[in-house]
Amino acid sequence: CNLIGVRRTPMIESTEKYTFVELADESARRYEQPSFHILSENGVRGQILNLRAGRKLGPAVVPSMTVLIGISGEVRIVACDREFMLRSLSQLTLLPNVSFTLQASGDAACELLTIPQLESDGVAPK
Repeated sequence: CNLIGVRRTPMIESTEKYTFVELADESARRYEQPSFHILSENGVRGQILNLRAGRKLGPAVVPSMTVLIGISGEVRIVACDREFMLRSLSQLTLLPNVSFTLQASGDAACELLTIPQLESDGVAPK
């Protein structure tokens, strides 16, 4: 038996212990919606950035650890006096308070995760 499924909407499953997000291809390319959140749990935030060709964001300084993950296209990231090209399935992790800018080479999408530092009791500071 062969099953063929076409997903048109994002799938999000969340419990007290995990959050699983599966985006449809077209969800990650909604260029008319330049940003949408997919996660906000215990101070951890996740959002998809849809960037049109040439669009620039920043400079930005985030007070928590920042993880940028390529979804499609290419995004030029300048951080720490260096240039990085974020492509599909590539990732850049920045420590807290590092300044960075993003610029799309062509239409591109990436995921931005921000992860707060935890207090000694394992809880994110308020």
